[in-house]
Amino acid sequence: MTLTDLADRVEGLTGPCREMDALIFEAIGLTSLQERHCKDWCRQNGRTDLTRAMYVSAWAPDFTRSLDAAMTLLPPNHRWLMNGPDMDGAGDDIKPCASVLPYGESLTHPQDSHEAATPALAFLSAVLHALAALEASRG
Repeated sequence: MTLTDLADRVEGLTGPCREMDALIFEAIGLTSLQERHCKDWCRQNGRTDLTRAMYVSAWAPDFTRSLDAAMTLLPPNHRWLMNGPDMDGAGDDIKPCASVLPYGESLTHPQDSHEAATPALAFLSAVLHALAALEASRG
C-alpha cells in the first residue's frame, strides 16, 4: 500500500485506528534502532510466537489519535496549516482541514488541503501526502 493510499484511507476514518497506526508505522520504515529492538523483542527468551507484525502493531505510535504523534512525521523544511470549526461552536459542520507544504510554496490548489474527522487525522493525511510527494520527487 502506498503512502497516498494510506492518506486516502486516513481521510475516511471517523476516529483513531490502531490497525492504521501499524500500517503507517510499517510503511514509513522503522529506524535502525527500532529494527534492532524489534529483532530483540521477537527473539525474547527464545519465544517463537512473537513476530515483526506483532511488534509493529504493539509499538506503533498513536498517529491517528494524537496530533503530537502525527507531527513526528513532518518532513524537514515543511510547514503546516490547519483550519477547522470555530472554538465558539460556529461552523460545527466544518471538518478539520490540514495542509503540509515545503517552505516557499503557497497553498494554491484545493488538493493541497485534506479534510478528516479530527485534527490529528486531517494532519496525518496531509503529512502522508507530503511524504508521498517527496518520495515521488526523489524518483
